[in-house]
Amino acid sequence: QIIHGPISMGAKQFAPYDAILVNGAMVDVPKTLFHQLVEGGRLVAIIGGNPGSAPGVVTLFTKQHGDVSARPLFEAAAGYVAGFAPSESFVL
Repeated sequence: QIIHGPISMGAKQFAPYDAILVNGAMVDVPKTLFHQLVEGGRLVAIIGGNPGSAPGVVTLFTKQHGDVSARPLFEAAAGYVAGFAPSESFVL
């Protein structure tokens, strides 16, 4: 299926999912994606990093009893998913 729409909304019409793989880096995972996981479901995403200078951390999120826990797995470099890059800030 090809679904057009904001990535932050996921694909509710086909939820719930056993697993979600985010193909790129994010600062934070939108809560809407966690809500689309089944109990015991997993989501993998690269959190943080700065392409070209610092890797992010591939993180495994698991939903248990309605709560989501995170476990860092390893470092990896990837570009940010469109709309999920950190906001630029001014530094002197």
